[in-house]
Order: sequence, then C-alpha cells, then structure tokens
Amino acid sequence: MERVGGAIVFHDTDRLRLDLAPGPLSGLVVEEVKPESVAARAGAQVGDMLLRWRRGDASDVLVSPFDLDQLHLEEAPRGAVTLEGRRGREDLSFGLVDGTWGLEARPRLGSQADQVLAEARQAAGGMVPRKNGAWPVAPLLSSLSLKK
Repeated sequence: MERVGGAIVFHDTDRLRLDLAPGPLSGLVVEEVKPESVAARAGAQVGDMLLRWRRGDASDVLVSPFDLDQLHLEEAPRGAVTLEGRRGREDLSFGLVDGTWGLEARPRLGSQADQVLAEARQAAGGMVPRKNGAWPVAPLLSSLSLKK
C-alpha cells in the first residue's frame, strides 16, 4: 500500500479484510415485514438475519434478495419453506407457506458496513430509501429549519 496524491493505492499483494467471513457474504437482513402477511404471522422481524432455506430435501444459502422471490414463486407452491438464521445471538427458524410473504430484505454487508448503515439511518431519523433508490424528501424538508 502507498499514498499517491492523497489516495491510498492497494497493490495485488495487499489484503483488505472486509468481514470475518472469507469470500462473498451470504445472508439477508430483513428490512420490512408487512403487517398481516405470511412472514408477520410466522414471526419474522425487522433486523432478522436470514442465512438459509429448506423445503423437504431441498436447501441452499440465501445470498440475494432475489432468492426470496425465487423461493416464493418456485418452492412455496410445493409446500412450506423454512427460513433459518439469527435474531441477535439466537438461532431462528420459521416456515412460510404460499401466499403474500410480505418480506423485504437486503444483502448482508458485513459487520462494519451493517453498523455504518444502521448509524446513518438513525442519523436520518430512521428513513430508508424507496425501492427505486430515492430517499423520501418530505420528512427531510419538514425537519429543516429555514431562517431568512
């Protein structure tokens, strides 16, 4: 590693540790559980970490939020899908049947990045960007004190 014009340049021999897990991180973090949904009735909560799924003999790790969509479309019609993961330091497992799951999740970023995201959201009053990536503007504007 060296500094070049104020920037840090990493060379091929340098290693940058992003998280305790080697390679790509697996797991999803629950961002939203819609009231009265299948996920809400099953006990899912915002902040749950979902690591894997199983249905009968089929199972796999969860890596992308698209995995939930695929499970909902392909596996749930065949029977209950069990999602396994962690809530804080406790293991969790709940089954989702066919219907409106009402579960939104994002990829796990790693312990440091997840902490930074949580702090940024707290500083922003708990707001999160919409699905299209835009931040809600009205709450931001209403919190500003405009003085002439």
